[in-house]
Amino acid sequence: MVEQDLQLVENAVFTEPDDQSAWWYHHFLFSFICDQTSSLQVGAEEGIHAWFRGVVDQQIAMLKSLLELEEDSKWCLCALANMLLLSHSLRVADDNETDAAREGERRLLLERLIVIDPSHANRYKYLLKEQESGSWVQ
Repeated sequence: MVEQDLQLVENAVFTEPDDQSAWWYHHFLFSFICDQTSSLQVGAEEGIHAWFRGVVDQQIAMLKSLLELEEDSKWCLCALANMLLLSHSLRVADDNETDAAREGERRLLLERLIVIDPSHANRYKYLLKEQESGSWVQ
């Protein structure tokens, strides 16, 4: 069911990238999945986390392709920054190269958001500061 909802959200954001309701639902879906996966029993955990890492990677690819079309979309930039953060939290211990690349990519996104969305610049600066201190927050 979550995958169907994600498909609906993807269609919505590609159709109208400035419609914040689709982006809020996108954020809700990932918060919901995080809540559900954190309460799993130890045995079922690895398969679900592998699936979730795959979904996050797919979302990162989808958001990057949307940014090619809508390069100044605040909502898309924010969602991609959040997906990179989520990817960081789900990382596999031996995947430091990908993690470092995504950390740098997230930093660039947040710096870009400071320029594109100056009314929320302090929020993005705070997120940058937290990332640089090693304690990424959402």
